[in-house]
Amino acid sequence: MEQFWSVTLQNALPFLHNICRMRTMKNEVIQNLLHRKLTDIRKKNPQYSTRAYAKKLGVSSGTLTEILNGARPVTKKMAERISIKLMLDPMERSSVLKDYITAANQKRVSKDQLEYLKLSMDQFALMSEWYYFAILSMMQTRAFISTVAFVAERLGLSLSITEKAIERMIRLQIITISEDGTWIRSKGGHRTSDDLSNTSIQKNHFQTLELAKKTLEEREVEERDFTSLTLPLDYQNLPEAKQMIRKFQNDLYERFNREEKPKDVFRISVQLFPLTVNKNKKREKKI
Repeated sequence: MEQFWSVTLQNALPFLHNICRMRTMKNEVIQNLLHRKLTDIRKKNPQYSTRAYAKKLGVSSGTLTEILNGARPVTKKMAERISIKLMLDPMERSSVLKDYITAANQKRVSKDQLEYLKLSMDQFALMSEWYYFAILSMMQTRAFISTVAFVAERLGLSLSITEKAIERMIRLQIITISEDGTWIRSKGGHRTSDDLSNTSIQKNHFQTLELAKKTLEEREVEERDFTSLTLPLDYQNLPEAKQMIRKFQNDLYERFNREEKPKDVFRISVQLFPLTVNKNKKREKKI
């Protein structure tokens, strides 16, 4: 009997070793991602705390510390939540979640699915990065030159970022190139899936706030307009308030979009958010 259990244990050891190895690989991917993102945040804000980072991720500070130190395994559900909270693009999200897919399912990943992932990445970038729509708006201005260098200089972007953005919009057929090399903006719309759209638009909103902050610090008051209004409002009237804001934005766009080839590009951003705590709203449970 002792010999039987000895042989059984020897056969089981490689299997248990593989399980532990797979778990370690999953944790290392999440650990490296979380450390990298935290480092990026602290480059902009050295005072950013681990507690604030945990709040952003929707986990307790203790849980986050254990994950960062490799002392806590990360479940697939937690990995998915972290991917959403960090607003990862489809490629990053796939990299994080791929180790949770069984080997059998990984073999079924086809070339078409990889192409779809690449398309999703393009769509995500288009919706999440502020400069894509800025480039499209620039193409409607007078004296526009269809070169990467011109766009990069006017928007304050690097040549590599600008070049990748143009290449991506050509792939998505948002921009076409005429025989003489002029960029032409297509008139068709562009759609993406709801979950992809929600995450990318949220990331775009964060970028808008950063751009507004930078503009407030660096531009003269004659070049900008910052106003705010605080008012009492019932939640039942919030849809009507949103409709009024949308109408104002549409009217503003229609009014100035009629001008023949303006010179510059501006962004208008309106935020409507509660200052009072809504006690009826359920808070997301932290892990």
